[in-house]
Amino acid sequence: MTIPKQLSYTFDPYSALVFVPVGRRFKDIRSIGHKEERATLSRIQEAVANEFSARSKAELRILQHFMQTNEPYIPVPIYKQEYLYPMLIKPEMFLWKKHSLQRGIPIQSELFYKKEIKSLSAEQLTKHVHDVVEDYLFCSQLSEHPRHDWLAFINNAYVEHPFIKLAASKENVIQAVEAMNKSSILASLKYPDDIAYWRHRVEIVLRPYREIPFDWQWQGVCLHEKELVIHAKTRKLTCTCHICKYHIDYVVDDNYVVLPNEVDLDQAIKRIATIESQFNDIASKNERLLKTLLLLQDIKIKLRNHTDIIDEIVTLKKSINKLDIPMHPLLDCYKAIKIVAFPKQQHESKLLWLSQVHIPDITILKKVEEWHKLLSFDMTDELESMRVQLQKLKAENEPRPTDIIIQIKNYSMTLDEIQRIIVFLQNYHQEMSLHLFTQVLKGETTNKIRGLGLHNQSVFGLLADWPVKYVTKAIMEMEKDDYIKKQNKGYIA
Repeated sequence: MTIPKQLSYTFDPYSALVFVPVGRRFKDIRSIGHKEERATLSRIQEAVANEFSARSKAELRILQHFMQTNEPYIPVPIYKQEYLYPMLIKPEMFLWKKHSLQRGIPIQSELFYKKEIKSLSAEQLTKHVHDVVEDYLFCSQLSEHPRHDWLAFINNAYVEHPFIKLAASKENVIQAVEAMNKSSILASLKYPDDIAYWRHRVEIVLRPYREIPFDWQWQGVCLHEKELVIHAKTRKLTCTCHICKYHIDYVVDDNYVVLPNEVDLDQAIKRIATIESQFNDIASKNERLLKTLLLLQDIKIKLRNHTDIIDEIVTLKKSINKLDIPMHPLLDCYKAIKIVAFPKQQHESKLLWLSQVHIPDITILKKVEEWHKLLSFDMTDELESMRVQLQKLKAENEPRPTDIIIQIKNYSMTLDEIQRIIVFLQNYHQEMSLHLFTQVLKGETTNKIRGLGLHNQSVFGLLADWPVKYVTKAIMEMEKDDYIKKQNKGYIA
């Protein structure tokens, strides 16, 4: 605690009190109250002196150290230079803080006690002063370490909490259950009653894990700014993140944390193991599905040998997509398999393995056997023949510069015009918004277009006779045919 000496005052009749001016506009004390207020001060002095006499010398030395004074004191606030403030100051006003002479000590309601001294009976005042001294003694202990040290103590205690340690050790299972609970594969499993029961149990078992915010899972507390609330009576600190809307209590003397909803650890250990074993039992009874998934994984592995040639065939097909060309069924297989994902390693637990299988369209499982038969033969010659055929078709149908590529109503664009637009976008070196792109092609002169020098480009006014809505459609057609690309903020070539 640091109260600048220039902001602290002592007076002989009040040996247990130090007076501090509060309020930004009043940084000194002219007097210490009128007759009625002096009577209240005498009551406070007597209550504090009695409380000090009941304390050990060690406690008083701790309090003295916290106050950084020659004697132990309790601060009494004075405002407007002479009036006794109705409530006493909480020690949090000074804990881990410094107050400047220029700004003084602020009046912040949360840093003052709620009880008005004048309204308290002798018994109530004695009790209140006892609680205040307890608060100051507790804050004295806290002041022995800077605030960031206490946050580190809290973080270390958090990761050592038995439930958090359990969650960290079972993180792969928790994630697998969450993923499996949303997986499309569930719809293909037999025994729907068993699956429904399993999902019901998942909601119960994972509830305490889901209550922990993502940024608190499971390696420590979040990195956001924290509020520390002091509880002297229970000797705890409540650590709150208002962004995560989550808090934990830290027991200072015993160095452990208490979660908002504590969990029966033995029960939690059994439950997380049970939902894993229950799912594994269900999966084991679905041998046909597991076999189909393994076949699908094998197909994906075998297709790697043909990836380059299939990609080229797909590109060739796309470049001449206006021709009706029958495609090999392996291309449909490749397209469907491309977005399917399998884990790199096998797991003894079917839950852990299946949770990492990603199949966006589960209907492809019906074609797995057909695709697997296709790949039982060497497809190299067939694919090579298709590539040669498509290359020949592309050469025969390669558009000439004067060929019309885009036709909207009575308005048309040739390949040469599209290529000029592509060169323009390549030289622009940044994304061009749809609005600006339309203005340039339409030939609309604005301050921005002149400022960027776009009115001097060869494509400026290229579609001047087109209606604006058709210009926009033409841009979208160029994107659709892969002549240009749309990014977050606009178009590039």
